[in-house]
Amino acid sequence: MWMAGVVGFLMGLLVLFADLAAPVAVRFDRDRALAENFTAYRNAVITYIELHPDTHGSVAQNRLPLPLGWQPLSTLHNETHEGQVVVWGPLPPPAQVAVEEEAAGSESVGVAEIQSGLEVGYSELDGTCFAIPSGVPTGAMVSVVTVD
Repeated sequence: MWMAGVVGFLMGLLVLFADLAAPVAVRFDRDRALAENFTAYRNAVITYIELHPDTHGSVAQNRLPLPLGWQPLSTLHNETHEGQVVVWGPLPPPAQVAVEEEAAGSESVGVAEIQSGLEVGYSELDGTCFAIPSGVPTGAMVSVVTVD
């Protein structure tokens, strides 16, 4: 009989604490995370070039002043020539819009497109175009910034 009492007591504890044992649902906004990841990378490349103005070509990720623990969530690229910093990477359209929102309407952030036979960066947010160098794949998120 005492065994039934112990089992009953344990079942009561199980019911009482069942909510604590349930996994916590975490909402993860993948597009926002991709946008923040791209923006952090872009800003790190720009900062590096500001500190090392004679840099040409691509800067390796391990040389960039990225936030502690930062990991690439997509394949990101950079090229620098005479103070012009180009950063690009493949992002889904909702993440591209989020990057433009984070860039606060910067005319140097958009999606690589072909318009009138020319490769340009096009900002969905404000409808502006800017020149981009060849080699950036069409459809990629792109940022072109001149660093003095």
